[in-house]
Amino acid sequence: MKMIVKYILFIVLLSILAFANVFLQAPKSFLKGEPVYFSIQAMGENIEFPKIEKIDSFLVEASGTSRSISNINGKITSKLTKRYRFFPTKKVTIPVFSVLINGKEYQTKQQVIDKQNISQTKSVYFELNLEASQEKLYVGESTQLTLQFKHRKDVQLVDLDLTLPTFENFWSKQLNQAKKYEEGDFIVQELDFLIFPQKSGQLKIEPIKIDVATLDVNSNSYSFFNRSTKNIRVFSNEIVFTVNPLPQNVSLIGEFELLTTVDKMKVNEGEAISFKVEIDGYGNIDDVEDITLNINNSVIYENKPEIKTSIENGQYKGSYTKSFSILPSNDLTIPSIQIEYFNKKSQKVEILSSKSYTIKVNKKIKETPVKLEKKQESKVNEKLVARETSVIQVKSSWQDRTLFYFLGMLTVLLMIGLYYYVINRNNKKRNEDLPLIKCVKRTKNKEELLKVLLPYINSDASLDELIFELEKTQKETFKSIKKSILELLKTRKIKEI
Repeated sequence: MKMIVKYILFIVLLSILAFANVFLQAPKSFLKGEPVYFSIQAMGENIEFPKIEKIDSFLVEASGTSRSISNINGKITSKLTKRYRFFPTKKVTIPVFSVLINGKEYQTKQQVIDKQNISQTKSVYFELNLEASQEKLYVGESTQLTLQFKHRKDVQLVDLDLTLPTFENFWSKQLNQAKKYEEGDFIVQELDFLIFPQKSGQLKIEPIKIDVATLDVNSNSYSFFNRSTKNIRVFSNEIVFTVNPLPQNVSLIGEFELLTTVDKMKVNEGEAISFKVEIDGYGNIDDVEDITLNINNSVIYENKPEIKTSIENGQYKGSYTKSFSILPSNDLTIPSIQIEYFNKKSQKVEILSSKSYTIKVNKKIKETPVKLEKKQESKVNEKLVARETSVIQVKSSWQDRTLFYFLGMLTVLLMIGLYYYVINRNNKKRNEDLPLIKCVKRTKNKEELLKVLLPYINSDASLDELIFELEKTQKETFKSIKKSILELLKTRKIKEI
């Protein structure tokens, strides 16, 4: 028996010696969402700490290092401490770490850290509640969530520290600023959120924490500048939502309306058509898939969709608007637009369809002036022949020939001067005399300017942007757009059509 006791004491002594120069300090439990801090202390010289990157798959960060020197019975000892932190979400075990001190290996102890279960704080002075308008939802359906904090009027609050929740697996939107009012012996503060579940199943919102600092009336310490305070952690209840999936291939839930409009059903070749899509209603309007058009024999420009949202009677309301500018080369049909959504009231998938539009394009009539030119040319030739015949029959004197000579020289000089005048004028105002610029200057409204410019689409990227902007512009801004187009044409070489 004595031999067994000696053996046990020997093992304990070895264990103490093995851990004599290194120490691990860590908590025994943690709260979800809060960091876990731990540190390793080593005593001696030439200390080498291990490289710690992960613990149970959780990333570990170094949070600081400190050194201290102590003199015990004339023996100077150096202590080095390294601190770490990580964010576990479940029970973890800090493993054994090896530390080298003067080339000799020492080991820390293993430690288990439990996840602490949080329950709502029960207090006669404070109360923190989470309330939802409904707890049975569909994916994408909204519900209002209210965070309510109460405290007694006779409690002297110094500070409140609330970290806004992230609502894991929910998309959330804060509705307004905090409301504050009195209710009996309590002062109540509220925050309202609209939350949308992003997946099906049992989704939980964990208890929310608020740190309360109050005056400590029982404290004996006193200062002229600071009064003693005490900090209290207050936790709310948790809420578990039952979230059902939407029918397959459906992402919208609510009640919606679909409207499409087109500005004209008949256009001339080279004119553009304006087409608009509007979706309005109650529900997750942000999840509307982007609407696009694919129409043959046409050039299509589109705006980015505009989404506007608001809250009415606790319901999420919104609108989706998108505009298109279509430049057809032949007759075309704008197809029907369709959207599907789940109507919770009828428990059915409903399909909204717009009507299709058939657009008639009037082609330009191409002129064929070839025959006219030939007739005009024949008449001119007949006149020239008749004139030459008459000239041949006239007998001129030497005085007439001299006069004709000087008149001819004068005509040549005038033509040369006129030639150089025109060249110089063109050098000064080369771009202003281009036919396209003249046509643009003569336009008086948006429609006339579009007729002039639409044949030049795809000839210059910058010009295309201005044409598309012109299509959307109002009467008040027409002149500024026209001015920008003229400035662009003067600096670019665009092939005349």
